[in-house]
Amino acid sequence: MSQISASVPTHPTDTKTQHSATSRNDEDDPVVVTSRNASSGSTSTSTAPSTPTTTIQCEDSEREVWEFMTPNAWHESVAATDSIFRPTYQATIDTLRKTAEEGGYDVILEVGCGTGDIIGEMNTQQVCRRSSLLNLKGLLLSPDELVTGAAEDADNFVTIPCIGVDINKDFVDFCQTAHPHPSCEFVVADALQLNAWWQEQGYATKYSKPLVICVNNTINIMPHELRGNVIDQMIAVAGANGLCMISYWNGNFFSHAVMNYYKKNAPLCGEFDVHQHVDWDNRILVTPTKYSTHWQTPLEVQQLLRSYDVDVQTMVKPNDLSQTGQSHIRCDSLAIFVWFNAVNTSNSKGYYDSDDAQTFYAKIWGEDELHVGRHDLLTEEDLALLTTQQQIRRAEQYHEEELIQHVRAKCLPNDAAVEHPLRVVDMGCGYGGLMRRLYQEGLVWKATGCDISHRMCAQARQRNRALIGGATADDTIQILEQSYLQISVGNESTDVVISMDALLHVGPERQRMAIAEAARILRPGGWMIFSDIMQEEIVDADEMKPIYDRINLSKMGTVANYRSALTEHGFTNFTTDLHSDNIATHYGKVLDVTKDKGRAIGLSETYLRKAEAGLHLWQTNSPGNIVWGILAAQKTNKVD
Repeated sequence: MSQISASVPTHPTDTKTQHSATSRNDEDDPVVVTSRNASSGSTSTSTAPSTPTTTIQCEDSEREVWEFMTPNAWHESVAATDSIFRPTYQATIDTLRKTAEEGGYDVILEVGCGTGDIIGEMNTQQVCRRSSLLNLKGLLLSPDELVTGAAEDADNFVTIPCIGVDINKDFVDFCQTAHPHPSCEFVVADALQLNAWWQEQGYATKYSKPLVICVNNTINIMPHELRGNVIDQMIAVAGANGLCMISYWNGNFFSHAVMNYYKKNAPLCGEFDVHQHVDWDNRILVTPTKYSTHWQTPLEVQQLLRSYDVDVQTMVKPNDLSQTGQSHIRCDSLAIFVWFNAVNTSNSKGYYDSDDAQTFYAKIWGEDELHVGRHDLLTEEDLALLTTQQQIRRAEQYHEEELIQHVRAKCLPNDAAVEHPLRVVDMGCGYGGLMRRLYQEGLVWKATGCDISHRMCAQARQRNRALIGGATADDTIQILEQSYLQISVGNESTDVVISMDALLHVGPERQRMAIAEAARILRPGGWMIFSDIMQEEIVDADEMKPIYDRINLSKMGTVANYRSALTEHGFTNFTTDLHSDNIATHYGKVLDVTKDKGRAIGLSETYLRKAEAGLHLWQTNSPGNIVWGILAAQKTNKVD
């Protein structure tokens, strides 16, 4: 269990206390499910990416149900030998030990350790060591069946240092008493500051290959806006040599859990009727006491992690241990184990959330726009009266206005905006400036922006509230801290998908995934209208290589790749409006302003040096190699 001690945005999330959590759901979210973690008893808001609209409202009164539950009560509920979760706990311990031993991991760090029953037993089950592989195959053995070879196992037993962190001191105190093994320590710490804490405590120098885990559905107890950030912290601690693992409850066993755990634990979740209070299709339980839980399938978990910019493609059968130590998804008992590391991310999130990147984009590019501008539309008056930095922002404004004209022409014939404003989704919204401009022009009924940058999302929400005012701001323009590869928006619920120079960051293969996601959320007849930086079909390889290196890609998308992907997913009426010469001009002007103001606004010398080199590359190497402009296509066919 991990209760996050961080200030939480008011848009749908949980308010955490030391003993309980109060959740508030936004009834406009496509799927909002308040979930009580079976291993720890915390409440969370969880969103299923591609499920039709379902809303479950939970009142503040649910706090009364959980506020006086003790750590020991949770421990007895799920970790007891007769609990249906006990085999899952054992499978978790066994798979962690197998991975740590075979991979040479020198420490296990558990985020949200709760009652400590996983790492607390990691180094006490010497007699069970020989059964590790058998346990992993679902053949749990008792200690009496393991007499043969027990002495040999004890001699060869490897002690693995374990550290458990939780924000709740009561649970940490319980762990210290219940699991006093000398190789295991439990500490009060904030998961949102995990990497800084890891560095400050000296663990980063003490351990070189950490195994960082968040098990037993704990990640789902956290407010959904914070989950991606916690996962980022886990990846940062793991570093280049470490590995991460998160486990979820497996929705394929939801009915088993309802009948054999929840139905038998009235003190935990209250009495309920299986016909009235259980949504069997979506695997959701909501009892009259406001207890609720949502169990997800392996595919849903894979999709959910993509929304946090973690893409784990390999999924193996329960008895397939061939991928141990590698990124993969495997089910065992009631759990879904997801293993991953930094290789499974685009690396963009950490960069955009850094202090230098935030300063660079906000102070030089602008607090509303983060895209290339139409410098060819600058008037003689603009060029004469505006500073270079003002010209950058004016050119960005002109580009947004051009894209909005495409939206008007394609989505609102006969200027029907007043009668029929649009449902809009912005993929990679940054600070949300384009959505606010659409709103100011009366084109928005409901807008949803997604971005993987925690800090950009926070700034976007703040600026939305400043413009719209009051509680309605988050309802009118919703900001989701998610990857655009998997968005928490319902099927066929959107009129237009927009994006401004954001898709280039994931490369051509994942761009096709973004197109597929746009096709899923667009209504029949809806439009995808976006601008992006692409490469020519034939490029100078020597000139492009440093650009590829700069953006961590081996190649970039092309107009042909987009046309192919759009056609594959049911789009027609494909158009382009290209103005590629603006790339060199834009980056040249940004370079001039960076050289002039970079140190004054506080950019570090290291960042400044790299930024100037990168901007120079775009300025000099883009002519003849880079394509830029607006692409549009209409969803006219449904593709399964």
